[in-house]
Amino acid sequence: KEVDFGELGSLDERFRDANGWVSPTCSYSSTLLPSKTKNKKLEFRREPREYFGEISSQLIKMLIQDLTVIFDEMMGDALAKLGLKAGDMPQSKVEKLATLIKKEYEWSEQGCLELIAVRNSLCHANGRWNKKSLAIISEFIEPSPVVGEEITVGFEMLFNYRKAIRTFLNQACPPAGKPKSSKKKNNPTKSKKRERRLLKQERKALARQMMHASSL
Repeated sequence: KEVDFGELGSLDERFRDANGWVSPTCSYSSTLLPSKTKNKKLEFRREPREYFGEISSQLIKMLIQDLTVIFDEMMGDALAKLGLKAGDMPQSKVEKLATLIKKEYEWSEQGCLELIAVRNSLCHANGRWNKKSLAIISEFIEPSPVVGEEITVGFEMLFNYRKAIRTFLNQACPPAGKPKSSKKKNNPTKSKKRERRLLKQERKALARQMMHASSL
């Protein structure tokens, strides 16, 4: 946005160039190849300057859905590693793993449940709160949204959800070689610096994705 979306007329050229970043295009015989756009020039369907707000909102919703799917897979891996079983739904997995975290990290459990509730409403209730999603967050969100209220989620929330996921999983199922009960007291500054650096890298990556999506 700051650079006026770059050279809008070069979209097709940039897309063709990006095709060469990964080779082959697909490792199996996809029914979608050869591409239907092979001999067509890619152009903007909408003026990105005019529809930037809508494009940004849709991108955030897409990333929230992707983040929830990835989180669900990570919880499945954590449960398998711990030898535990939970229901098939993400909420059930959060509730099972939550029995392993300390009270001080309860906020991360709540953040993960909030992510699931938001994702469910975005996917199954046209982006509005429904009874099932509200039931997930009813014990810790005050004041509670009402049924039918439209959900608005800003860019910052992606990083808040990401931090909640990382904290929750690290506490419930610590990485190999890092026992849950161990605490590093020798140099907490390094840990904080590393966390800030990772968050900064994530912001840059998501910003690049946002810029790319707005140009499609």
